[in-house]
Amino acid sequence: MIEVKEAVRIAEKYLQEVLPDFGEPKLEEVEYSEPRQAWLITFKAGLLPKSDTLSELLRPSSLTKVVQVSVTDGKLIAIKNRAA
Repeated sequence: MIEVKEAVRIAEKYLQEVLPDFGEPKLEEVEYSEPRQAWLITFKAGLLPKSDTLSELLRPSSLTKVVQVSVTDGKLIAIKNRAA
């Protein structure tokens, strides 16, 4: 079984690999989901602007993502937007 500290490190690594524009992730919360056999790890980060265009200036300045990591083997299950 993957312990919580290891799951957080794994989740942050996956997040930075999959979404390099996510910025510096800040840990928001960690939850164990028994039905899913997964750690649900929530990160929030400021987005890095890609350019000075109007669309870039108007997009949200931060995002919140939930990374699901398998408890048994530490593999990525999903990366999702946190529901409002």
